[in-house]
Amino acid sequence: MRTFSNIKKLLTVLLAVALMLNASYAVAKAELANVRVGQKIDKTRIVFDIKQNHRFKVYKLNNPSRVVVDFYKTENELNFKNKHYTDSRLYRVRVKDSKNQLRVILDLHKNFDYNYFTLAKNKAGAERLVVDLTHLVGHKPIAKTSKKVVETKSRPAVTQPRKIKQNVAKEVRANPVTQSLLSKDSSVLVKSDLFVV
Repeated sequence: MRTFSNIKKLLTVLLAVALMLNASYAVAKAELANVRVGQKIDKTRIVFDIKQNHRFKVYKLNNPSRVVVDFYKTENELNFKNKHYTDSRLYRVRVKDSKNQLRVILDLHKNFDYNYFTLAKNKAGAERLVVDLTHLVGHKPIAKTSKKVVETKSRPAVTQPRKIKQNVAKEVRANPVTQSLLSKDSSVLVKSDLFVV
């Protein structure tokens, strides 16, 4: 009976420790660790690295045009308040801290459309929120031209009719230059296609 009571006590202690760890993880604030901006012809990509991400919201405001990302219960680990970019879509990134939310504002040059998605944790343990600024609102994105693959069928090898080969062989035999060669071994020359064009 002692063994059963010892196991019961051990399980109770392990359960209590697991509950405490889970509670401390839930209470821990998320951290915005990094913001990266990549620029391409068809889009501008902004990537946020968030540790222990709980909740966020992405939306757009107009006049002036901007995309806003609100991170709730998140600490700011960034080392800037305003950062300017030389990009055709993104003008500036601003960060505003408040008690329960961290707001990142993406100021745009014009009214560009956007979309967003999340990626799994990276090696550093940070989840990634990706925001893509694409084309102007009301304008269709320019379709990429696809290269057409033209298939060329290879022609079968042209075979000479048997009569032509025989005629060429006869002409070769009639030629005085080759007659000396033929006199030695004519079967080799007639059978081989060395002189056939």
